[in-house]
Amino acid sequence: MPRPLISIIVPIYNAERYLRRCIDSILAQTYEEIEVILVDDGSSDSCLTICDEYAERDRRVLVIHQENSGVCAARNAGIEASKGDYFAFVDDDDWLEPDLYEVLYHLIKGSDADIAASYDCIGETVPKKTDISQCIVFSKKEAVRRLLDNQCELTAVWGKLYRKEILEDIRFSPSLYPGEDALFEVQAILKSRKIAYLNYQGYHYRVHADSASHALSQKAVTILDSIDEIIHTLGGFDQGLASYAENHVLMFDLYLAKRLADQERLTRPAYQKIITHIRKNKTDSAWALLSFKKKCWIGLLLLGRGPFILGRKVNHLLNSKEKLPDKSV
Repeated sequence: MPRPLISIIVPIYNAERYLRRCIDSILAQTYEEIEVILVDDGSSDSCLTICDEYAERDRRVLVIHQENSGVCAARNAGIEASKGDYFAFVDDDDWLEPDLYEVLYHLIKGSDADIAASYDCIGETVPKKTDISQCIVFSKKEAVRRLLDNQCELTAVWGKLYRKEILEDIRFSPSLYPGEDALFEVQAILKSRKIAYLNYQGYHYRVHADSASHALSQKAVTILDSIDEIIHTLGGFDQGLASYAENHVLMFDLYLAKRLADQERLTRPAYQKIITHIRKNKTDSAWALLSFKKKCWIGLLLLGRGPFILGRKVNHLLNSKEKLPDKSV
């Protein structure tokens, strides 16, 4: 009996430098029952030609060309065109270990889960191999709490395998980019019965200057809208989880402000949106969860944009001095 088909969706935009390595690593998977859906999102470089070349060479490759509409629309187009029993997402500048989907498939089958999740590794890092017997299986509530305990940081959709049934009515929201991954992940988890996780590094995530998640732009404050939508979604499922999420929002607000300030991107509009979000969510229970240090940073943030940016610079200066080697004889 043939094994189930896995649809691997790759949104592509001006990634000619990295695209061949990405596609080659997908086609080299030991799990061979795959369809590779390359969604060219209006690239202006040679990506279109590269995609068509692979489609001619391998019958498992399907190419979709569309006007530039963003990664959310590209992923959604891939979902609509797919025929697989399982779904996976790969970014156009990343690459995979040969056995990634073999491992994830057996993880789902062995645990009867609806989502199999693994860990990624940065760039050329040699991945750590982990025996599949060491997987951890979470209920949907446990999985959501695990996501929130990571201070509401974005949860990527790469390095995972999803059963088709749970994605029937779930799509990525272009209006929430960046931040759409986290909402999509929460919605998928809530549709699942169990989520299997293995600390296996089979997905190579490339970090470079123009990575959307590496260099936060001013558009990153739309992440706050995504967080609000997550809380609203959780409220319709379990009020306890919604309250749990609300109590973690201040930690994420502070994290975002620090990232933007450290990259010299904390503009007045971005600052104002973060401050408004903090004031809206500064409940007694959320405040009680913060450490004294985090309370001080939020206090400085509430004091003003200038004091906060200055505080970050002084903090980095003091930390750099602490790390200087001792030159005394």
